[in-house]
Amino acid sequence: MTSFNAPKFTKTAKELIYSVSNAFRILGRKYHALKVEVWGNCVYVWAKGQVSRFVSKKAFTQKFVDFRKAGAVGLDVVKVPFETGEYMVKSASKDGSYLVQCLTDKLTCTCQDYQTQAAAMNKACCKHCYATLNYLGFDSLSAYIAS
Repeated sequence: MTSFNAPKFTKTAKELIYSVSNAFRILGRKYHALKVEVWGNCVYVWAKGQVSRFVSKKAFTQKFVDFRKAGAVGLDVVKVPFETGEYMVKSASKDGSYLVQCLTDKLTCTCQDYQTQAAAMNKACCKHCYATLNYLGFDSLSAYIAS
């Protein structure tokens, strides 16, 4: 199991979801010096002389989720023997695994992405949680909670 190291700084939900990297995913390519500003019910994305666009907050949130769901594809999930609701999910990028615990109203994970999301938004679902949900036959966290 990979040990958890506390983040060096805490991001806000706004910084996580309405990020430049998420804007790159929405636009489908990287731009030099892309800027992202949250305006009311939408997000203004621009790069000097290249792109200027308003994008809905819903699109940013969906892309945030889709990115993690895509990262879950192909991850190995193994049920922890003799433990109810505990699964080990192998890391895709390095040696080691993360522990995912299935509780009645949420899943928890020992990875940094989960810890950052939980600190910023009081809820979280990383790619390891999505891999576990897939393993259990659920397509979303809300479907798992409703079961």
